[in-house]
Amino acid sequence: MVTRVGICSLLNDNDIEIEKEVFSDTDFELVREPYGPEHTFQEGKRDDFLASVDGLIMANTLVDRDVAKRMSRCKVIARHGQGVDNLDLEACADEGIQVCNMAAFGVDEVSDHAVMFAMILLKQFHTYYLDVRKGNWNVEKVPAWDLKKIGAATLGLVGFGRIGQETARKAYQMFGRIVAHDPCMDKEKAEALGVETVDSLDEVLGRSDVVSVHIPLNKHTRGFFDKSLFAKMKPEAYLVNTSRGPIVNGRDLYEALITGQLAGAALDVMEQEPANMDDPLFSLENVVFTPHSAFRSDKSLPELRRHCAMEVKRVLTGQPPASPANSPDEKKRS
Repeated sequence: MVTRVGICSLLNDNDIEIEKEVFSDTDFELVREPYGPEHTFQEGKRDDFLASVDGLIMANTLVDRDVAKRMSRCKVIARHGQGVDNLDLEACADEGIQVCNMAAFGVDEVSDHAVMFAMILLKQFHTYYLDVRKGNWNVEKVPAWDLKKIGAATLGLVGFGRIGQETARKAYQMFGRIVAHDPCMDKEKAEALGVETVDSLDEVLGRSDVVSVHIPLNKHTRGFFDKSLFAKMKPEAYLVNTSRGPIVNGRDLYEALITGQLAGAALDVMEQEPANMDDPLFSLENVVFTPHSAFRSDKSLPELRRHCAMEVKRVLTGQPPASPANSPDEKKRS
């Protein structure tokens, strides 16, 4: 039986040349399936494809327990990205499917984006930019007292994994102070980066001029930033989210912004994606948006594709994966 590797990802809509190169020394057959919306696999329209592959490279499409059961030949799924919230890891493990991601994906790019967002908000770049584009050359558009001196500002990091740490490293020379909270805090790493570790999340929220979110999306963090947390932030503070959209309750954020509970926000991710352009957040001038693009660069996407292809190749040739996300049932894999 021919070993088949399925590819169903937005990143492969134009070509699979990188994947072909990775598998060039094997007899594996590469099968590309058109990318679809997140529920595509659940709708049963791709069952023949799913049942025919020994390995799968994919992106945001949901794989729940029912989908995993239909992948009767599959031994490995490699997720294009860092987050695995769209995959039922336990169900995949029960079916003998090794799930892999790229844990270090986009660390440089996303941390760049987070620091850029913080700078834009503190300098009110977006407000001035929009005003000038409308034909108004008005230095008084933003009152001077609304512009926080960055060297005197405190950056708060909620989450201190790879991206949180790299954000701290890049921001250290610009901000007056960096504080961070993470239940699994690496205090030695924090100290080396000049970051003050704080055991209480409330303290980080209450002290920070900018709060940058760097936590994964899971059942515990969905809707984590809600009105109760916004109430603990300073009214002149800003929220930055380059992590996952559903971590922030969009309705509560909107209320906090229009009532003056928060001064503004910068969002690379939305609660619903693709974003509903009727979302009231888009009506606010004190919010900066990018379309879930923080991870993108000329280097990051090719690296991601190559890594995921290599993960599938490793597992299907009997080698351990470099970035395992679960522990599959070995009896079912064999």
